[in-house]
Amino acid sequence: MIRINLLPFRAARKQENVKRQVIVFLLSLALTVVIVLALGSYTAGVVTNLEKKIDETDQDYRRFQRVADQTKKLKADLEVLKNKFAVITDLQKDQTKSLNLLNMMPDVVIEKRMWVTGMESIARDAPGNTKGAAIISLQGISTDETTAAQFMKNLEKTGKYAEVILISLVKAGEEKMDANFLKFDIRCVEPVPVAPAPPPKPGGPPGAPPAGAPK
Repeated sequence: MIRINLLPFRAARKQENVKRQVIVFLLSLALTVVIVLALGSYTAGVVTNLEKKIDETDQDYRRFQRVADQTKKLKADLEVLKNKFAVITDLQKDQTKSLNLLNMMPDVVIEKRMWVTGMESIARDAPGNTKGAAIISLQGISTDETTAAQFMKNLEKTGKYAEVILISLVKAGEEKMDANFLKFDIRCVEPVPVAPAPPPKPGGPPGAPPAGAPK
């Protein structure tokens, strides 16, 4: 009977299996390294893009902040200009009123019995003005109370003032002046400006027939 020794074949097969396992392990390790490197590269790219976007967003925010600050400053400057323009407008109105009053003085002053020595325009929004309207303050000297009262009546007759108020009437008490002379302070209150009425709504008052409808 012929006997065959199988031990060398078994050893060779075992070595081949070991080699195969080693090759599979090395391929798996290489594939794992490649995947890790790819993921690392992708993650690094994502982080770089995010950092770039954050930097761009920060730059945009700073630019918009500068624009917002400039807009705020422009608004403040515009408000200052509006206030200055309003003051100039009020001053022009006051000058016009003062000139009108000066032109009107010869018609209201009682000649040789009184003299106007001072004039002041008080804006309607000035501190202490409770009338809600512009006021012209007149200071002067009169020979007696009757003259001051007549002067006030003459101012009322002009129709330019809603109210003429006597603030004070006292003895002048100045040197080189008759002891009977009186110093007066009179306030002329202008009419309160009335806001224009809103335009009527189309169709007329409630209950009225529409335009063109038969009566």
